[in-house]
Amino acid sequence: MKLAFLFDVKLDKYGEDYYSINLNEELWKTRYLPYFDEIKLICRRVDIDKDPSDKMHKTNVDHVKVYSFKNRNIFSRLLHLGEESKQIEEWIKDCDAVISRSFWGIYQAKKHNKPYMIEVVSCIWDSLWNHSIKGKILALPTMIMMKNAIKNSPFTLYVTERFLQEKYPSNGFEVGVSDVIIRPTSEEERKKRFIKIQNMNFKNKIKLGTAAAVDVKYKGQEFVIKAIELLKKEGIDDIEYHLAGGGDQSRLKKLAKKLNVADNIIFHGSVRHDDIIKFLDEIDIYIQPSLQEGLPRAVVEAMSRGCPCIGSNTGGIPELLMDDMICSKKKMSQEIVNKIKIMLCKEKMMSSAYYSFEKAQSFQKEILDTRRSDFMLKFVKYVKQNIKK
Repeated sequence: MKLAFLFDVKLDKYGEDYYSINLNEELWKTRYLPYFDEIKLICRRVDIDKDPSDKMHKTNVDHVKVYSFKNRNIFSRLLHLGEESKQIEEWIKDCDAVISRSFWGIYQAKKHNKPYMIEVVSCIWDSLWNHSIKGKILALPTMIMMKNAIKNSPFTLYVTERFLQEKYPSNGFEVGVSDVIIRPTSEEERKKRFIKIQNMNFKNKIKLGTAAAVDVKYKGQEFVIKAIELLKKEGIDDIEYHLAGGGDQSRLKKLAKKLNVADNIIFHGSVRHDDIIKFLDEIDIYIQPSLQEGLPRAVVEAMSRGCPCIGSNTGGIPELLMDDMICSKKKMSQEIVNKIKIMLCKEKMMSSAYYSFEKAQSFQKEILDTRRSDFMLKFVKYVKQNIKK
């Protein structure tokens, strides 16, 4: 059977190959290829002239072919909507099923009686509203289309336990299973985190960290940079903020320079998923200051390394964090300051690390694989019944 997998995301294209941080061979082999013989990935592309394979994973692997649109801004996409619709329709005609991470391609799937599933990985309202003025204009009509698509979807997979289900309810079969799967943490790895905290001297350097694209405004790194300015005014100035993530750094560097905290900010650029563990092990406090999220992989991975975590009251983040470590979006920078000051004692750091380790256990591979597999088998049965008709 052949699957069309639609994901309205940008992939880097170098030569004839496509690259991504998360859409890699392991994901295809573990989640979709056990059920389908071939996958057509439909997405957007950005053509690049430098080989990214040292920091990203190849996406077009055996049994996975990529079909892409050139990336455009929001209004240009609207102007080419009819053209894109016809192309998606052509691409999915020979497929037996469709999985879309939004409502992209659902109209075409229904038109050609293709069984489909929607994977709800983020809130489209938050994504557009926090994107730009243009995004704000499109946020309401797009959210309405998303709600209608999910409401009528025969199969819906959510990456949260509550947030997305409540905002985008479905009348069909549904399951809540995180998009994040982590490996178990050994007892030795847990001990290293606790020893690290025990040996901390809070008068010395404190390392904060965030793993997210640095050119996406709604990831919110600017709120941490502003928080560092406030901390320095209070005399907490031996502090570093480490940013792992690709994208244009100029906006955040300009802000850091303006606030006289440039020496406190360290950009690591794109970090391969295989190397993110080392990045997380070296920081003291992980912060996810996003204005829009589904259930962020980076937070779960930070928790799996025992990082005390602070985050915004956005998407699925509150489902992960301790109640007193959740920040209001309206006063983000000041609340980040307040949370960091609470965290700067060994007792709190220890209890937060223990909480992180325990919470992360629910995202271990065996637990999530079983839940996802049961749901995928139901969907595959539905697809096969459609083929026989």
